[in-house]
Amino acid sequence: MNQLHARRAELCLLVCVFSAVFIALDPFHLSILSADPTFQAKRVPQPPLSVLHSFPRDLESRLSRSRRWSVGGFMGPESIALDPTGGGPYTGVADGRIMKWHGPEVGWREFAYSSKNRLLRHWLKGPRAGETEVLVVLPGYPDNIRLNSDGDLWVAMHCRRNWISRFSGSHPWLRRAFLQLPLPFTYIYKLFHGISPHGILAKYTTDGDLEVFEDVSGSVVKYASEVDEHEGQLWIGSVLLPYISVHDLHKNSSLPDNV
Repeated sequence: MNQLHARRAELCLLVCVFSAVFIALDPFHLSILSADPTFQAKRVPQPPLSVLHSFPRDLESRLSRSRRWSVGGFMGPESIALDPTGGGPYTGVADGRIMKWHGPEVGWREFAYSSKNRLLRHWLKGPRAGETEVLVVLPGYPDNIRLNSDGDLWVAMHCRRNWISRFSGSHPWLRRAFLQLPLPFTYIYKLFHGISPHGILAKYTTDGDLEVFEDVSGSVVKYASEVDEHEGQLWIGSVLLPYISVHDLHKNSSLPDNV
């Protein structure tokens, strides 16, 4: 019996050592830090212990008695707005749509959308006031739009969609199966967006011309959430990466001189 316990202890020790070495070396580049090996964790200021002890607590845990209100089976209701006229509520969901509650008989219905791979222009005044037109159909989900000093539109897309993302997007059962896998969100996101994603930016000029910037290898700009043009440089951010990418429009460089 003692030998059995000793063998189990040795096995547990070997597993712990192997796991520690595997995590430290990350041979398959699975961790989010593989995108930036130079990343250094910094000390985060913490509130004093006196605040933690003295801050009031809800001894009744009232939020645990909240009701779960499914948004028609859609994922990620984050932002919520209430209509001052009594309509709604409205909420944005993970696939880019805005859903509106129409009462128990109708339920949730699509109110607006922001991710159907299109760049739209809506006329506020003039002879075409109230009209909406499609400027360009995009190869990925548009995330943020910015104007430069010339009035050109910069559109950031997380990544260019490929046949894998098209297939998963056309089969909801497959996306649900992905979400049931015991994997971190970043890996699930890669599965949804083609496994080897790369960021893409589109510039739509006032003359109607379209110019595309992308990182085909995905070595720097794996995802793009927002882009801002300033003094000849593109500043690119992503909610999924631990760094900002900077592209010099004149020198064809990915880093500014002062970095």
